[in-house]
Amino acid sequence: VEERSRPVFSGLLAAGRTTPAAEEVLLRNTSGASFAAYVSMSPSDDAEGVSVIVTNLAAQKRNEEIVASERLANAILDQSAEAIIVCDTNGIVTRASRAAREIVGDQTLRKHVLESFPLRTITGDTRTRHPAARALGGERVGSEEMVLDIPGRAPMTVLCTAVPLLFERGDILGCVMSVRDITSRK
Repeated sequence: VEERSRPVFSGLLAAGRTTPAAEEVLLRNTSGASFAAYVSMSPSDDAEGVSVIVTNLAAQKRNEEIVASERLANAILDQSAEAIIVCDTNGIVTRASRAAREIVGDQTLRKHVLESFPLRTITGDTRTRHPAARALGGERVGSEEMVLDIPGRAPMTVLCTAVPLLFERGDILGCVMSVRDITSRK
């Protein structure tokens, strides 16, 4: 039992001799690593013993941390005035900021970035690849002026950046692309 959980555990043990009781405590495994556990105790059939059930909460705690991390990431994205798009390695949009959804609509998630954000160069040069495709190839695309052609809407002149999203060891996990509407400057 972790030092800081010993008073709780002692109280639980004392209560468990006469009535069912349960608490969340920190325990240590045989390797010395700490983990959260739900411990329930109750009087056993013989007068001397206590029945103990221990449930490891590590997976639940990890899930809670993942959910909290997702909420934080979404909150950060939605605070940006720029359209920010995150794609997986296949170019599928996995996250989009509020500004991005306002530009292209809520249906952008789970679509390919080429479909969601149809970009072309100002000059119409067809040899220039989409910034997200270039970032997925490992290139860092910095502040390129492009045209966003969304069907049924007037073309928008945008400033676009895209960078690879990298694992610690350098493997590409996807890409992050930002798009800022600069049409009014033209």
